[in-house]
Amino acid sequence: MDFLKSGLKTVLGAPEPGHQPSGAEIVERSSRRVNNSIRIAGRPTGCMPRAQAMSKTYRVKSARRPWIHLKTKFEEEENNPRVPMNIGEQFTEMFIKDHHNIQLGARPARRVRLRVRLSAYNSSQGSYIQKMLPMFNTPDEVEEAGWSPQKVSNVHCMLLIVRTLVSPSNSAQIISSCQKIMKTVGLLDALCNILMSSGVPADILTETINTVGETVRGEVTNQEFLGNVMAPSNPPRPAIVVLLMSMVNEKQPFSLRCAVLYCFQCYLYHNEMSQGNLVQTLLPSSSDMSSLTSGQLLCGGLFSSDVLSNWFSAVALMHGLIDNPMQKEQLLRVLLATNIGSSPVSLLHQCTLLLQQTTKLKSKVALLMLLSVWMSYCGPAVAAFLRAPGGVGWLVAHTCANDHDDNEALLQGLSAFLLAICIHFNDDSVENYSKESLRQLLTKRIGMEVFTSKLSEVARHEQYAAAAKHPQLRAKVPHDVLLDYEFCRLFKLVEGVLTQSLTEVKQANGGGSGAAGRGSPEDGSLEQYKSLIRQQDARLQELMAQLEG
Repeated sequence: MDFLKSGLKTVLGAPEPGHQPSGAEIVERSSRRVNNSIRIAGRPTGCMPRAQAMSKTYRVKSARRPWIHLKTKFEEEENNPRVPMNIGEQFTEMFIKDHHNIQLGARPARRVRLRVRLSAYNSSQGSYIQKMLPMFNTPDEVEEAGWSPQKVSNVHCMLLIVRTLVSPSNSAQIISSCQKIMKTVGLLDALCNILMSSGVPADILTETINTVGETVRGEVTNQEFLGNVMAPSNPPRPAIVVLLMSMVNEKQPFSLRCAVLYCFQCYLYHNEMSQGNLVQTLLPSSSDMSSLTSGQLLCGGLFSSDVLSNWFSAVALMHGLIDNPMQKEQLLRVLLATNIGSSPVSLLHQCTLLLQQTTKLKSKVALLMLLSVWMSYCGPAVAAFLRAPGGVGWLVAHTCANDHDDNEALLQGLSAFLLAICIHFNDDSVENYSKESLRQLLTKRIGMEVFTSKLSEVARHEQYAAAAKHPQLRAKVPHDVLLDYEFCRLFKLVEGVLTQSLTEVKQANGGGSGAAGRGSPEDGSLEQYKSLIRQQDARLQELMAQLEG
């Protein structure tokens, strides 16, 4: 037996007498075993136990040598039929049996998360925006072969990074700076190319539409760029028109339609020129009437049989009027031909008739929001509504209703809100519906206490709290679509003014004079401070909701 042992030592080599192999030599031998092993199962077992044993003393060598060989072997034999299908799972299971390995893997992950959070609101890294551009390149072969799962995952993550930089929750300075850089380096152009490409996965297309919207929101140059993008269709159409065609198409996915609405809202946000162009497409024109326009699409959706198309179109048209008194008056000139041979009626008149005829809750809410934004701070629009037959009677009847359902209570509150707008912004140009006569009608038919109670129902509705948090509609199902962010903002601003205007008249024993309706300068200043406090409180609630999320 000693003879056999000595023979083996002679062939294989034996350590010199008195020489014990060091830890580094053991690690080196383990690495060679991994590299030269014929049996697949022998590679992990030859590497891991010794590497773990030596890791505390020889950190660098045990971290580099065995794992490099093991990784290389896995890559070389990826397509080897002798390799079990679950070899990766087996390796992972062996690795995580030691809790020290889990801690080692968790530390870098925690560091990465910390750096991402520190960079989330750090505008000092704006110069790195251009380095994201290659991730959004879509060569022609990608469109033909389709998007790989890895490509979808990568682009989705990059879109989230872009949205983090231009999120409406950031400060205005950071948003504007990032938006300008994205336009300068060509990132906005690349996003629009994805938008107009064929074969883009639905989830990537939806997220790209949202990203484009936030990239142009409030930045006039970027909004103008988006307005000039043409879709590769026959005949060529503006990208905005193609997007709106998807929004009013009931066969399109719900998430995609919501994304188009948000993008269109961002396109109109704080841009009087874009708002004017939208209204202009509805006015009589001598240009080519055969071309489809955004205004025509919205009017078609407004009077469509699809409830969601009604809601989306009404809200989109409403955003064309926000903080723009000139376009509110211009929209009064829009005439619609309802029947062949009959005289055309105004758009506001037709909206008032539809409000009385429809039985669908979403359509009623959408029309009430549109009319409220349209008529606030616009006396001619109030007069046009008062001239429409049955409009005031419908508002009074719904404000007086006693249904206790949450949605019906919301409808009653919105009716009371629009009725208060008719009184407060009334220019007394309609003889039968002057300010004073409407106040008396409200007092006799409804009562001031009931009226203020109904008005407060709007802010108590759960959909109001959800809609007021973020400009983007974040409904997951069509059932959750009810109120719009900008309408909620208007309601916060003028609710107190309307209530004060009506209660002051009551305290003056129905005097109804102009001075009583307007209040003293001190009262006006006080109301401005109250309005400012309400805005700050709403902003604080939004920030708290973001922290909780």
